Amino acid sequence: MIMARRRPSSASLLRGRTEDQPTGHYDKGLLALFLMLLCIGLLMVLSASGVVAERMYGDKYFFFKRQLIYAAFGGVVMWVAAAMP
Repeated sequence: MIMARRRPSSASLLRGRTEDQPTGHYDKGLLALFLMLLCIGLLMVLSASGVVAERMYGDKYFFFKRQLIYAAFGGVVMWVAAAMP
């Protein structure tokens, strides 16, 4: 049995690539939304835990720094996962 292949569209032929090949670009809207939500979340952590962190640890930014480290680690993992085919 021979399986039929889809023909690439004329627009992709003009650019020299087929639909199967990735473009190598990220969705800028989704990235912007991710960064906005990240900043809002970090701001919420800072405003909600500043007094408690200062009382317990003597550093107003203790929980904020931890959350920032976890966010940076998650961003690196997300970037690596996005780079995988």
